[in-house]
Amino acid sequence: MQHEKKERTKIKRIALVLASLLSLSTLFACSNQQNSEPPTSSKDKAVISKENTDSKSSNLPSVIKSQFPDEAPARIIDKVNNTISIRAEIQTDEGILRVESKGPEEIGHLDAPSIYGQAGDLTFQSNYILIYGQDNKKQIVKELPALTFIQPSDQPISFHKVHFKETDVYLLTPQYQAAHGYTFYAVAIGKGSGKAVPLSFVYDSVKLDSYNYSDKEHLPYNKKDLFIVKPGISAGSDDTKEKQFQLDLEKGEFIAK
Repeated sequence: MQHEKKERTKIKRIALVLASLLSLSTLFACSNQQNSEPPTSSKDKAVISKENTDSKSSNLPSVIKSQFPDEAPARIIDKVNNTISIRAEIQTDEGILRVESKGPEEIGHLDAPSIYGQAGDLTFQSNYILIYGQDNKKQIVKELPALTFIQPSDQPISFHKVHFKETDVYLLTPQYQAAHGYTFYAVAIGKGSGKAVPLSFVYDSVKLDSYNYSDKEHLPYNKKDLFIVKPGISAGSDDTKEKQFQLDLEKGEFIAK
């Protein structure tokens, strides 16, 4: 019994010696492998650093630069659409009135809430054309260069219609939110003739391509054949009186009275 105990003790000692030798062998092998690797030069380190930087940069989203001059509102461009898009449309008694993009259209969003809308609202900017279609014929009524639409969705918006005796006037308001008034464009479509005429605004001897109204609770309207507009308040002005315009269809003008 004592002999067997001595044998077991002897075997344990031999096992410990073998384990120690194996650990030393592994340690020497790792040390030799590290010493065999060539040192990295400063040039190699610079190349590796550049590769790592390029790899990180490639993971960042690319910034799309606008083709139009910088102007408010601040927006982030997400993509450019090269196909024709419809931003506004309405079925009239004589045909379809719509706004189409002419050339590339920049589609983006507002990054932060502002007087122009809420964060995430969609923005659309392009050189647009106002088209009127009747009996499969299209008439370019007006060009709208570098125009910006701001809307909560990408669906085409409608026009506000104002009735007159011999014509209907359609108002296009590209932006759904504003602080100093909503800018709008006007076009008249003759009843019966179906002729579309772009309208300008003559005020204080100045001819304007567009005009503005104060808010959606005071939309322009017709009163005794006069076009009534309550303008938005601009900076430094407190004039909130309604403006009256006489329609001169032959000249294509709303003339202030």
